[in-house]
Amino acid sequence: MSVHVGGRPILDDVSFSLAAGQLCGIVGYSGAGKTTLIGAIGGLVDYRGHIRLDDVPIDHLPTHKRGTVTLFQEPRLFDSMSLVDNVSYASRVRRVRRAKRIAEALELLAEVGLADRANCRPQGLSGGEQQRVALARALHAEPRVLLLDEPLTGVDGPRRDELRTLIGSLTSERGITTMLVSHDLSDALALADQLAVLIEGRLAQFETPDGVLHRPNSPAVAALTGNPNVLRGRAEHGVLTCGGRGIAVNTQQARATEPDELWTVRPERIGFASSGIPARVSWVDRRVTHTRVDLECPLGALVAVAGPGVALRAFERVYLTMPADALWRFPFAAEQS
Repeated sequence: MSVHVGGRPILDDVSFSLAAGQLCGIVGYSGAGKTTLIGAIGGLVDYRGHIRLDDVPIDHLPTHKRGTVTLFQEPRLFDSMSLVDNVSYASRVRRVRRAKRIAEALELLAEVGLADRANCRPQGLSGGEQQRVALARALHAEPRVLLLDEPLTGVDGPRRDELRTLIGSLTSERGITTMLVSHDLSDALALADQLAVLIEGRLAQFETPDGVLHRPNSPAVAALTGNPNVLRGRAEHGVLTCGGRGIAVNTQQARATEPDELWTVRPERIGFASSGIPARVSWVDRRVTHTRVDLECPLGALVAVAGPGVALRAFERVYLTMPADALWRFPFAAEQS
């Protein structure tokens, strides 16, 4: 499936298949085409190609007949209606009996924790509460596919975590196939069964979150997931030679490779010890949950992530360790070099 605007490709030959009931996280930098992708699926954006739902083409169907519902970054509630009327709006359009639609809307409001506000209007609700109402309204429409366009962006702190958990639990309980656009990788990692990584309008990788994190297809995918580490070397007999140093690699990566193959190791898999690869600390960035350490060593510039209480200082000399199973050779390295 492709989308072009003014002759410029926004999405270029994007193709993947998602199992029914799974949640797919769509991640990428700003402008990568994330929102355009779910817009095309929902029939809000013109595209070339084919979209199938349960193996049936839906390209010819208008938005309201596709079985998709989109939850936008802004809740888009009706200010003139009570919360229960907002939630039951789709049923009202379908002329469902008022008693039935109100009862179902009240149940959903209870599930999102707002039953006591059912007769209130959206004004005065926090951003997170409004998004809960919008989620209840989307679920009330009984979508076959729920399209979420950065629904957590306007919600901060603990409320964000609560809403994220709520989205995961409600969609999972109902077995709703869901696609979540997120600029925050942590949201996608917490919820997704599969990740679709978009880079400049192309599908760079489609895999489980664990696969994308630990087996990235390219340095660009690795960088998107917070891993800037790229090593250039040659592996032979289970040893990667890089920067004049030999590093053990696992048996799956142990076959002989070309001298300029590109490899990576996630920052959190780099350890500090009393011996190993000599390195110099160039910067220490202490945060609440972890410490980022920028390093210079024979392998090149590296980034490591350690616990929040690690006692390191800039310009300090240290030794690094890397487990054999932590090193990964990019399968498309020749194209990325």
